[in-house]
Amino acid sequence: MPQEISFSFTHEGTRHFASADGGPRYYLGQDMKYLSRRGLGLRVQDYWGQRFSAADHLSELGLWAHLLEASGACESRNHLNCINAYDRAAFTFGFYQLAAHTPNDNLVLLFRSLLQLPDAERYYPELTLQDNRVHRRREDGTLQNLEQSGPTESGDSENGRFMAYLNGDPSKVDDRELLHAARLMHWMENDAAARRAQVEVSAAILQRKMKTYAKWYALDGKQDLLCLAIADIHHQGRAKKSAVAKALTGADPIDALVNINQNYIERNKALGREIKRLRDAGLLGQFRYRAATHDFG
Repeated sequence: MPQEISFSFTHEGTRHFASADGGPRYYLGQDMKYLSRRGLGLRVQDYWGQRFSAADHLSELGLWAHLLEASGACESRNHLNCINAYDRAAFTFGFYQLAAHTPNDNLVLLFRSLLQLPDAERYYPELTLQDNRVHRRREDGTLQNLEQSGPTESGDSENGRFMAYLNGDPSKVDDRELLHAARLMHWMENDAAARRAQVEVSAAILQRKMKTYAKWYALDGKQDLLCLAIADIHHQGRAKKSAVAKALTGADPIDALVNINQNYIERNKALGREIKRLRDAGLLGQFRYRAATHDFG
């Protein structure tokens, strides 16, 4: 049976560090506050580690790699170990910022993929897949389905068990979020298969959701950059469907989409910079979404 990796932790004030099997310490993040919540997070100036690059994945992803890289730049500057455990999602990880609270989507999909890798038992010995759902082994040997979801006060459904497993106390940086941040960061830095899993899961999410957006907004034949803007808006959740539909009726729909919600000015600017970069480099801006093939051409 593979030897479980042992993690130890230190902190300097509000800054937290980990070490794996007595090796060099690495930075996990700092205690950060958002509204009534506190948790582990990384400031932009403290991002570190492996990054996603579209150029490394063009052969398997084609133009989708550019769409991923653009949103990844806005979310995390494309750092595969970016962590956020201080907002309502409880735990968000990766370059595409996959959140724990969405049932059958995002972070839980990454866990399903990671648990199939050879090193899974070294990082997550207490987890297993049962009927392709993430389960935790209790001390008595029984299995608990961490994907059992339930309704919130707003009527939405969320992965309450999975969220609590990853982050036990939303009011502080707790031992659970430190351990899971340490595990995931170390795994991404040291295993190419884990990095590949994160890219594949993120790409599959983008491609699956684009099919929905194509139906909502009649995207067949529409420009690639317009599709990018729509995908980025919905991935972050900064505008509703009605607002996006209205933006598409304007004289310059891409500009309207980039500036769709002034409560997210910095994010809007980041998306605008990515669109300009891709257009100026000739990487996007000349292709159209084709619904029949679910691709750009």
